[in-house]
Amino acid sequence: IKSPNRHKIKDPIVIVYGDGIVGTVAATGNAECIGDLRSDPRYIPDQFAGKSDLAVPIAFEGNVLGVLDSECSRLHGFTATDEAMATSVAAIAAPRIASALAQQKQDSAEKTLVDVQKESERREDLLRVQRHESLGLLAGGIAHDFNNLLTAILGNICLAREDPTAPDTSELLEE
Repeated sequence: IKSPNRHKIKDPIVIVYGDGIVGTVAATGNAECIGDLRSDPRYIPDQFAGKSDLAVPIAFEGNVLGVLDSECSRLHGFTATDEAMATSVAAIAAPRIASALAQQKQDSAEKTLVDVQKESERREDLLRVQRHESLGLLAGGIAHDFNNLLTAILGNICLAREDPTAPDTSELLEE
């Protein structure tokens, strides 16, 4: 119980949907009780070489969510009572598994929504910065143009001061 690896499968195998006994049960949604695995070519052996197998679908609202699979070291090791009990366990587990899967989807959707909102805020911030930069460039351009006009005016004033030909020109230029 105190082992950190207690929930880890020692040598996991991957069973393709529709392959093997478990895959067949997943695909058909029908339980199978195999009394002698040596005569069933669908059997995929793992570290425990069973002699008989009981596979029951875990289904919720017509969808197979998984398969409750048990192997026995004896030939014809499962009874009709064992199959009924496994079917009951699968029926109890199905809504809980469906609820957990729905919660995972909801959590994933919420995370995606948060990520999208953060990305949207980041883009809005970037647009705001770009608008400020554009306004800065516009203001700088206007100031530059205004400076050019002032330079021309001041240049003309300086020239007029050097040679005031009319009597009141000097007075107007002073103002």
